[in-house]
Amino acid sequence: MPKMKTKKSAAKRYSLTGSGKVKHKKQNLRHILTKRSPKRKRNLRATGYVAEADAKKIRKILMSHGFNQVIACATASSALQEVNQHSHGIVISGYRLKDMYYVELAECLPKYFELILLGSAS
Repeated sequence: MPKMKTKKSAAKRYSLTGSGKVKHKKQNLRHILTKRSPKRKRNLRATGYVAEADAKKIRKILMSHGFNQVIACATASSALQEVNQHSHGIVISGYRLKDMYYVELAECLPKYFELILLGSAS
């Protein structure tokens, strides 16, 4: 069976945070900006986050592409609790979680789990 290809349109528009949230760039900041107030333009520069209902749809897409379970955890301790309930899998993490760094999390993972580190350009 051939490999599942990444949806390039989604990959260009969305990225994941360390806690599992999906972030995106806000719209309406390309042209015809003279009628917008400076406050509105400043607020549109900030990062936007996908609503939880839409994040569930994204998790569903991930599950249809071969992931058995997709669980988002904000802390390393909650991720370790979820890991202990399964025999194998992948943990996707940011550099720093609320309660520990990724290095400590990697040391605590069981033998049949892999850790993928998400990084940002800034």
